[in-house]
Formats: sequence, structure tokens, C-alpha cells
Amino acid sequence: MYIPIKERIIIALDVPSLDEAVGWAGKLKPEVGIFKAGMQLCNAAGTPNVLKAMKWIGVQVFVDEKFHDIPNTVGQAAKTVSGLGATFFNVMASGGVDMMLAAEENKGDAKLLAVTVLTSREENEAHLSLGGPIKAKVLQFAREGKLAGVDGYILSPQEVEFLQKRKELFLYYEPEFITPGVRPIGTAVNDQKRYDTAYRSVFLGATRIVVGRPVLKADDPLAVVRQLKEEIFKALRDRWLMSLFDAEKKHVKFGAFKLKLHELHPEAPLSPVYINMREMQQSIIDRMAELMYEISMAQDLRYDYVIGIPKAGEPIAEAFCRLAGKPMLKMVKQEATAVGGRKITSTIIGKFEPGKKVLLIDDLITQADTKLEAFAGVEANGLMAMDLLLGMDREQGGVEILQDQGKNVYAVSKLKDSLNLFVREEKIDEAKKKEVIEYLDANRVTV
Repeated sequence: MYIPIKERIIIALDVPSLDEAVGWAGKLKPEVGIFKAGMQLCNAAGTPNVLKAMKWIGVQVFVDEKFHDIPNTVGQAAKTVSGLGATFFNVMASGGVDMMLAAEENKGDAKLLAVTVLTSREENEAHLSLGGPIKAKVLQFAREGKLAGVDGYILSPQEVEFLQKRKELFLYYEPEFITPGVRPIGTAVNDQKRYDTAYRSVFLGATRIVVGRPVLKADDPLAVVRQLKEEIFKALRDRWLMSLFDAEKKHVKFGAFKLKLHELHPEAPLSPVYINMREMQQSIIDRMAELMYEISMAQDLRYDYVIGIPKAGEPIAEAFCRLAGKPMLKMVKQEATAVGGRKITSTIIGKFEPGKKVLLIDDLITQADTKLEAFAGVEANGLMAMDLLLGMDREQGGVEILQDQGKNVYAVSKLKDSLNLFVREEKIDEAKKKEVIEYLDANRVTV
């Protein structure tokens, strides 16, 4: 389920008037796609008026009125708010399965969210007010929400991490986890008790975050939103990196390995790390392509065709093209023979118009030999190629070689940053990190 980063931030318009809400939506629209209209705004201006104004501006609306009543009443409220054009609305999960089911049956095109336990609640009051620990109640509400068919849950970042481990919640079901109480790094927590940063929330599994006062009270609100988007990108990147490490086939390994560069340089020392992005699960490929697509939009890349450098780059390019809506071409790769190693040829499969621009995609880069062949092959066909998207830069000089040739290279991740993540998450120790970094620095080609 691809969600643009712009739509992973929901701005809470907890303001007293429609004029103020409209002003904020118009100001933040270039960076944010969804705005939350809560009880204060909906009661001050009227929910229909709020939705009409936001539709005119061209943004999506999450109606946060937390319906909690008998099933028939909630069902009719759901039908009304959906008919008015809400993208999301919510109910209190404590209303029970029948109430949530009534909302689900009348939600129309809107997405139904179940509020589990308010993030202003603390553990020391949970037993008195909820009858049990917070996590136990959240799990109960999530199970009941799944039975009712809700589209997602509103909960704190701490409970997102807990629910991610409950496999029964994900059987034939891909719920959203939306976390309020999110604070950019270094800002005040106000009355939120179970809160976290945008990075940590998304890294733990939140699909969207809700932020209000840290943006609306900031001296430079747009700068705060951009900071949040950077945190979200890094969190999504790190979740993808962890999936590479944790996958059954272990796409990241540590030991002593030969790389493609050893075909041309057999005397080179063996690498203490091996990153194999071939034969990845489709979900891992999709996450990688989504991150590349976000980079392409942020960098405003312009291109007419996409080519995945064979063969690891091809499935990534296919997933990327599904997002970008661009045609994909293929290049022919000559396999190793008795008289020569593998190389990218200038043969291109697919219809194309000379003079158009090609965006190249590949899994990673070490010393740029294959990438130079690919750029040369594209240009030999009268096509233009300036940009390359990568999953990982091994930081051994390949990027700098291409940049010296006037090419633009954008990598989702760098190997040294990945090592820091693996140490933080206790996948490797500092000694292994040091060994790999020393190898990278000692075996780096220079322009």
C-alpha cells in the first residue's frame, strides 16, 4: 500500500474558526495532503461547511468527531459524513463491534478509523478507567476492529510497535496505524503522555502521523513540516533496510565475499559485507521503488522512459514504473564468456523515440563499471541519460566517478548509515562496523 509522504502527515486544525482553518490549509497545502477537522472546528463552523471549504482548496479531510453511540445513530452519522466527502472519519472502539460494524456498513468511499486509547491517558489510570493495562485494551479493540472491518486504528507509537508483532491482526488484512501525539525532534510534548517523534513512530510501523501544535505554533510552520517529511523518509528507509537484514534469504550478510568488481580486479581484497538485492520478496522491492519514487519527485526528475540496469535493477524499475506511470525499456546484458566478463550491451528492447530522456535504476553501486556501460548503451541509441536512482551506495567511489562524468546519482541509502542502523538495532556490533568501514575506506577508487 503506497502512501505518498505528503499524505503521511495529517495536520490537526484545532482552531476556533473556518477562516483560520482555510488559511492554514492553503498555506500548508504544497507540503501536506490531509488535514484533520476535530470537535472544536466542526462545532464552530459546522462539519458540512468545513468539508465544502476544504474540497474547494483541494485537500483531503479527516473528520475527527469520535462517534460513540448506539449502532443505528453511528451508522447514520457515518453515512452523512462520508456523503459530505470526508476521506477519513473515526469512531471510539470502546463502542463495541456492532457499533463499528454499523459505521463500516455506511462508510461509503471514506476510510473508517477506530480510536483505541487516547494518547493523553497514562498507564497509572488505565486500570481504573479502562479495566486493564493500556496494551491489553488496545489489543482487544484492534481484534474487535478487525472483526468489524475497520480500515485502521488510532493509537500511540508504543502500541503500534506492540501490535506489529500480533500476526493474527494481519491475516488477509492490511490496517493503517495512525499515531497522534507526534512531536518533531526537540519540541514540547504539551498534554500528550504517550508520544514519540515522527521518525520513531513511522519506524515502529505507523502509516500516518497527526501533528497539530508543533506546526501551528512554530515560527516557520513549513520548515517544521519539511523536517517531519525528512524524518518520515528516513524512517521508511530504515524499515526497508531492516527488512533486507531480516529477510529469510538475508540480503545483507557479513563474512568474506567476492563481488562483481572481482571479475575485473581479482586481486582486490574480499569484502566483509555482501548486499544481494536479487530475488527479493515483492514487498521489499515495492518499498524500495516507493522510496526511489519519493526521491524522483523531491528532485523533480524529468524523464520519458525508465530502464532497470540488468538484472537486479529490472524488477525495481518495474515497480517504479507502476508508480510513475512511465514506459519501461530493457537493455540486453551479455553474460560472461571464455573471452570476456559480463557487460551491458547497447541493445535496447522496446519502442522508443530518439532524443527522449531515460531514467536509469539499479540496486547498488560499488565502482561504477556497469553503470558506465549502461549510460553508454543508452546514449548509443540516441537517447539522453543523466540520472540514476540506486538502492544503496557502497561508498567505494562509484558515485563520484559518475558525477565526474556529469551524471546525477541519487541513492536511497549509504552503506555507512546502514551500519549505524544495524548497530543501533543490535544486528551487528561496533567491531564489525569498524571492520567494514576500514575495508570501504581502504578499497575506495578515486576519480
